[in-house]
Amino acid sequence: MARIFAGLAIGNYAVLLLTAGFGLLNPDPTPDRHVVLAVFALLLTALVQVVTFTYLTVTGKIIGQTVHLGGYDASTLAVVKQLKRSFTHALAAMIAGMLAMAISGAMYWRTGQYGMWHLTLAGAFLVVAVMVFVREYALIVENARTMEPAIAAYEAWRRLPADERSKRAAEGRGNAPPDGQRGAAPPLEGAATNTESSTTDR
Repeated sequence: MARIFAGLAIGNYAVLLLTAGFGLLNPDPTPDRHVVLAVFALLLTALVQVVTFTYLTVTGKIIGQTVHLGGYDASTLAVVKQLKRSFTHALAAMIAGMLAMAISGAMYWRTGQYGMWHLTLAGAFLVVAVMVFVREYALIVENARTMEPAIAAYEAWRRLPADERSKRAAEGRGNAPPDGQRGAAPPLEGAATNTESSTTDR
């Protein structure tokens, strides 16, 4: 996913630069290539953000399944939630920049005024977009590192016999702490050993 996002981000930013280039070459507030490209660039930017947010949401649910069914380390959920929270902050910055640029551009197109405002906000958005894309790429890479061992643990759990899977699933639900009190549940491979030890102590 990191490579896919990098390709999307580079293509997205290239469209933004192309849109800015047409705007600088033809500063008249008329419906020309700049306006068409600007609409396309905004839609493309929104699409990239939606796809990335969906990816983080789905992978978070997969890790949640691994924790609750396979007895994987519950502290991983806290890491995934923090990554998603950080992405939400980056997404908010991107949306704010898009709105500022789009509103100022629409005002300039309709009235022929506020051209300097639009130019300033568009330049600021190009800087913000680079920072957001770099930040989001780092979050996706970190998410992928978190996903790899979780997926491996989930696949190991699926290869177990049906009765053993049911036992592990029950242990995973029992070890999952309530919201706001996330701790470290036993890892998948050691779940049975921990259960036997606790039985012996009693």
